[in-house]
Formats: sequence, C-alpha cells, structure tokens
Amino acid sequence: MHLTGAEKVRVGCLHAMAVHYFLVCPILLLLTLVAVEALQYGRRGSETTLVPQIRGAPDAILWKQAFRNVVEFDGSEESVQETFRERVVLDWHTASLTIKDLRLADSGTYELEATINNKKYYSQHEVAVIEKVATPTISCLINGTVVGGGGGGESDPPRRTRADLRCSAEGPPSLIALAWTPVDGVTTKGAGLTVALAGDQDDTVYTCLASNPVSQEMGTFVAKDCYPDGFPTGGIIALVVICLLVVLSAGCAVGYWRWSKGEAHRPRPVIPAFPRRQTSAQASPAGE
Repeated sequence: MHLTGAEKVRVGCLHAMAVHYFLVCPILLLLTLVAVEALQYGRRGSETTLVPQIRGAPDAILWKQAFRNVVEFDGSEESVQETFRERVVLDWHTASLTIKDLRLADSGTYELEATINNKKYYSQHEVAVIEKVATPTISCLINGTVVGGGGGGESDPPRRTRADLRCSAEGPPSLIALAWTPVDGVTTKGAGLTVALAGDQDDTVYTCLASNPVSQEMGTFVAKDCYPDGFPTGGIIALVVICLLVVLSAGCAVGYWRWSKGEAHRPRPVIPAFPRRQTSAQASPAGE
C-alpha cells in the first residue's frame, strides 16, 4: 500500500503516541498504588502508629526505614530487625506498624510494601521524633509609662505602670507556638504581652502556654515580680537618693583630701624682716 507524505506523517505521529502511552502508563499505574501520608510527629520515649490506607488483608508485609528492613511478614512468620526488636508491633490484618519507646534516630521515611491478591501496594510515612516542649519562662520589663490617675479625683482609675512580659521556651522555634491564656476574656497569641501594673503588691497572675506537635506546658508569672525581689517602689527611690548622696559625699571628701595634700606640700612665702624703728625714748641716752 502506497502512502502519501501526509499519511506517513500521520502514521508516524500515531506510532509515537502509542509508544509514549505504553511508557507512561506503567509509571502512572505505579504512582496510583503509592500512598504518601502526612508528616507524623512522635514524642521521644512514647509511641506512634503508622496506619496505611489499604483494603483487604495482606498476604505479605514489608516495612523499611532508610533502606533497611524494620519488620517483615511472609504470611506465616515475622522477622524484626535488631534495632527495633521488642519495640514494634505489626498488625497482620491491616499492616499498621506501632513503634514504641521512640528514639530520635527513629526519625525518617518509612515505606510499606504490601502484597494483596498478588498485587503490590506501597505506602510512605514521614516520622519526626522530637522532645516534649520545655516549660516556658517569663520575663518582665517595666517601660515606665504611667496610665490612669491623671485627674486626681476619686472616680479616676488608679495609676498603673505599663510593663512588657516576654514568654520563651527552649526548642526549635518553628515547632513551638506561644500564647497567653485569656486576660480580660482575650487570648493573645505570640511571645509578648503588654500589661498594666497596679504596684508592687499586684497579685495578678499571667499564664503563658507553650506547645509543640507532641506536648504542651504552662508557665505563670505574678505581676508584682516585675519589681526586683518585691522591693517597694518608694524604697527603690530612697535607695537611689541615698546612693547619690554617698557618691557626692565621697567626691567632696576626695576633693578636700587632694586640696589639703597640695597645701601641705606647697612652699610657704618667706616674709623679709625689717629693722624695728626706735622711738625717741629709746634713742635718748640714759642720763639725759
């Protein structure tokens, strides 16, 4: 059969499409059988369970981590890699894998290969083992701004001093969330909180909550702790005044000592002696 140039081009295109189809289809089919699960966090020392999305009881199961076998089930017997011995539980009916006494080294990608009715099913699970969040610490910085009490009347609100509270917790910042529990009915997210202090006897308690994907801890702070060691404000002012007086007194004492020392070593001027003038009575002879 004689084909024209256009027909040859058309047949060539169809052949190329057919070859492309048969090359791509197995890859697409393989991808459809691979399920990638979301990142799963586990707390060090606790346990986590990897649950694959498969249907039917598998005839064979193989879990791997970092190209090494974790546990394998051939339909009748189960073998566990030494590192995970006594720490994993495999469900033969669902292929789910429970890892106990989690270690930081257990982090990584876990791959499941399950055989069901002579078909292979694959599943990937990302596991990150982290420490529990540390108990948050809270610091206070008084910024000196005074609010309220401007009119001096009985109906005026009491004078308050603004302060900035800062909450922090050790650990990867990207995994830690900080928030202040409701103050006046409002929850504040983030590390900072601005408050109004009612003085060095203010017993208001502020609470900061630190959390990461596996745990949460709480820290508290009493408003009066913004003042150093609970020392009264009036005492602080008096202490500052006393310190200034001591410094001024010491300066005066040092200055006087230097001046007196200089006077002691300074040469005194010599005053010349003039002859005494004799009076008329002294100049007359005794017999006259």
